[in-house]
Amino acid sequence: MPNPERAPPGYNAAGDPLVGKTVLIIEDEPFLAEEMAELIGALGMIVVGPYPSTRLALAALEGTSVNCGMLDINLNGENSFRVADLLVERQVPFLFMSGYSREVLPTRFTSQPMLKKPMMLAELRVFLEAMLA
Repeated sequence: MPNPERAPPGYNAAGDPLVGKTVLIIEDEPFLAEEMAELIGALGMIVVGPYPSTRLALAALEGTSVNCGMLDINLNGENSFRVADLLVERQVPFLFMSGYSREVLPTRFTSQPMLKKPMMLAELRVFLEAMLA
């Protein structure tokens, strides 16, 4: 559930479309991974991960389903495109997170939402609500 200290006055978790949804996080920088997990938790979502590599994320997805994903593009020199391909195959919405521009995306992903890091909670919420609508 959302952190009651961060919830706005009159907040009703029962009417919140994000509460209880699962989100896969792939991020290789420990500080950013922890910050993203906290932001997601503050929205009432359940974090799957965060995973620092494609290999770990793919292994986790073997026995897990998620409602959406947040993928860092560059993971210590490898990219997250294999995970993105699997999410597309499963029809799971996702967004890319990066400090890079959209030009680094392969053509097959140019229509995917992309958030610039660092991100704000309000901005993240808008993207997640749109993905899960």
